[in-house]
Amino acid sequence: MVSSGDQFGWSIQVVPFTRGRERSRDPHSIIEEINDLYDKGFREVTLLGQNVDSYEWENDAKTEKISFANLLALTAQVKQDMRIRFSTSHPKDLTDDVLYTMRDYENICKSIHLPVQSGSTRILDLMNRTYSREWYINRIDSIRNILPGCTISTDIIAGFCTETEEEHQETLSMMEYVKYDFAYMFSYSERPGTPAAKKLKDDVSEEVKLIQLGRRAILALRQNLISKIHEHDNTNLYKQFKDLVGDIYTAEVHHVRPKMVVLMDDDGNEIILPKDKQIPNDFFKKGENVRGIIESVELKGNKPQIIMSRTAPDFLDKLFEQEIPEVFDGLITVKKVVRIPGEKAKVAVDSYDDRIDPVGACVGMKGSRIHGIVRELGNENIDVINYTNNIQLNCRGRWTKRRFLAFRKGNILLESDTVQNTNGIWK
Repeated sequence: MVSSGDQFGWSIQVVPFTRGRERSRDPHSIIEEINDLYDKGFREVTLLGQNVDSYEWENDAKTEKISFANLLALTAQVKQDMRIRFSTSHPKDLTDDVLYTMRDYENICKSIHLPVQSGSTRILDLMNRTYSREWYINRIDSIRNILPGCTISTDIIAGFCTETEEEHQETLSMMEYVKYDFAYMFSYSERPGTPAAKKLKDDVSEEVKLIQLGRRAILALRQNLISKIHEHDNTNLYKQFKDLVGDIYTAEVHHVRPKMVVLMDDDGNEIILPKDKQIPNDFFKKGENVRGIIESVELKGNKPQIIMSRTAPDFLDKLFEQEIPEVFDGLITVKKVVRIPGEKAKVAVDSYDDRIDPVGACVGMKGSRIHGIVRELGNENIDVINYTNNIQLNCRGRWTKRRFLAFRKGNILLESDTVQNTNGIWK
């Protein structure tokens, strides 16, 4: 538990009367407990609270103040392979700061349990839920915008005091709008000692409650089926991109974020280009097309996470294959690629046909064949050399009577039978 009690109890809740006002736990003790659990072999923790989003801690000296978004970030930083979940959220306290924190940390599970209880503002007011239908929809829209693919679950009560058929329909329409991944549903039953039991009359018949609950359950089952279909589609998508690992792929910039660029392909599939997989001088704008290789595909929850890289040596290898016909046809083989992304690269090529000069064929007249590759890599200096089995030559030898090309700021610096030392480049 990261917090206990609840100071904003709703009308059917007894927590404020049995557990007192909300109290937030010292975050340092929470971090210590997570470290201890990790050492014992646990790899997933859930931050629990009656209303976990309202967590707020301040030290006695009032020099340190921690919100729930801050706490989420702190717990996610403890161990990168420790998965973090939290429950239960209250719509009135689920802030965009929390959603952005979830987005920025890969080990925070993209799943939110957000009880709605009813789709009617009047019923929500009677329940003392402290939010309206419109407020709840706003929170859902924020989740969808900031965390595409996030799993959303909920709680729903059927047949609350004075609920009409029209208000029941509002709840159904809310379910249709949100399309929950799953829902916990109950018919209302009076709980002694609660504000609702004291002030409101339980005037909806058991028959009507059961009918309403059944209709909501059918809708929830249909939505769950749709969710399973999406899960199946995600599995197929995972397999599709798993087969594309190591291949060049093109997608459009959708969002530019501090730690990554989010891309979208023509089919609406999300592809992540992390900051450390970008060439240092890469600069992207929304709507631009970006090329890279599909480096990895992992299932995160029920959704595949597709990672693109522009720094991998294989990207340069595949660019040669794409831009130089002899490489594509197999007449020339790229034997080895070593890169310092954005600075320099060395590409060793070979041909099984003695009539072909592999270096000359790759470079072309005045570098014409690899101009496009150099531009793609942000004017990375590229050395194209003949491959040899002599390790010493590959490591620190001198190549004579070989065409050498170096590019800086898009200009060819050298094209001759110059002796070129490659110390420090080849590894």
